[in-house]
Amino acid sequence: MLRSYVHQFGDGWDLRIGDIEFAYINSEQRSTGQTPFYLMSGAHPRTPLDLYNPAATEEYSAARDFVEQMLHAHQAAKSAIEQAGERQKKDYDFRKARVPFKAGDWVLLSSENCKFQGRTDKLTKRFLGP
Repeated sequence: MLRSYVHQFGDGWDLRIGDIEFAYINSEQRSTGQTPFYLMSGAHPRTPLDLYNPAATEEYSAARDFVEQMLHAHQAAKSAIEQAGERQKKDYDFRKARVPFKAGDWVLLSSENCKFQGRTDKLTKRFLGP
């Protein structure tokens, strides 16, 4: 997640590390169905976005800019989390779902972990079979 955020925003990411951490602990995890913040404290945090009232902030451009910046940062962090999850799922599926052999196929077996009596490892063939 951090890599995606840094790539998107470039310089100055270290100034926003607190926002990234908050976005992560306030995002629902697939494994638990809850946010880590809720599991640690028993309550959901109040954020500046919860207090956003467009009518009240029209007079205060600094407040409006801050809220827009926080909305943008929150969406970017959420997007980075989702992309990281999709990448992890894709990598896992690629490693675990690929089965290059079928029953009855002839294969070579690595002899690296095979122990043979009366033979030295130096003179043993590297592969056995088919």
